[in-house]
Amino acid sequence: MSPERQQSRRIPQEGEREKELGHRDVLQAFNRVGYELGWEIKRLLLEEDGVFDNRKGSGYTQVTYHLLHGRWDANTLFDSAVYERLLDQREADGLRKEARDYVEVDKLKQAAAMLGRPESKMVADLIVQKFEPYEPTPEDVVLRTPNEAGVSSYDMPRVGSCTSAELYYLEFVNSPGTYQWRNGDSGMMNVITDASGEPILLEKEGLGDPYSCITLREVVWERFLLPPVTLMAVKYPKEATSQERINLAHEKPYSTEIALDSCVFVPLRITTLAIAPDQRKRAFGQHIDFQKRNGFPDFDTMPLDELVERANEMLLPELEPLQWPNEAVGVAKEEGPEGDLW
Repeated sequence: MSPERQQSRRIPQEGEREKELGHRDVLQAFNRVGYELGWEIKRLLLEEDGVFDNRKGSGYTQVTYHLLHGRWDANTLFDSAVYERLLDQREADGLRKEARDYVEVDKLKQAAAMLGRPESKMVADLIVQKFEPYEPTPEDVVLRTPNEAGVSSYDMPRVGSCTSAELYYLEFVNSPGTYQWRNGDSGMMNVITDASGEPILLEKEGLGDPYSCITLREVVWERFLLPPVTLMAVKYPKEATSQERINLAHEKPYSTEIALDSCVFVPLRITTLAIAPDQRKRAFGQHIDFQKRNGFPDFDTMPLDELVERANEMLLPELEPLQWPNEAVGVAKEEGPEGDLW
């Protein structure tokens, strides 16, 4: 193993000076229960030199992307010694199951329970849910996956998840009335509502990559319970949109309401707005510095409730909520330009 790889595997101990804020507490918690994390997630959580990228964001930002996209499993998420132990258990059991099936989820939950910082617990919970899916309750909002809708992943819009996504939502809150966008963007916001008419997501259109939206509350997607202000890719039929309830005194003339039941989603990453304003710098490190350098409005002060309030202002509440027949799904909205995936 190279010296660089060995260094990335090492966890700084208490009292040592850290170059970046980092999330050492997550690494130590999983160490204590016998599930040391792998070298890639370690270097990202420790925010090592060279990890930050102007497009991908901080190490923490990238961790949320990789966990939600399924690129990490037991063989890459955990240290090689842990994975070898799982393989030994699999062999002793007659190769009846996959190595990931021998992960002791109770121990992963113990690690998550040790963590006090919201951003640390958020990552730990995603790791747990990789191996034990979250079970939705009747009160949960469940988003449809491509598999459930019979949509191929290749037919989903290719939406980028770069560091600038938050800009448009911050400007949306800070621009009442006929809002204007920097750099000549002439786009707008659309609101995705459930059967009761409650705003569940905001979609930006004509602002950076199309077919990109954020959640306004906790939602369930596949195996994950996702926090508010998670960035998602969305696909829906144009027939599921309406302007009837749009408050045109506040919005662009082409803003629409979209029926949640018509939509199909894929998560992209957790945004910086998912963490309380006074904790965002600690959680996202250089991603927050990037927002400051580029003049993102209220990047370190805007709370979630202002975003939800602004979404509600888009709608005329006295009218009946938009409905969509569940059987009418899978009709593609006209495709726009594709963004780059990582």
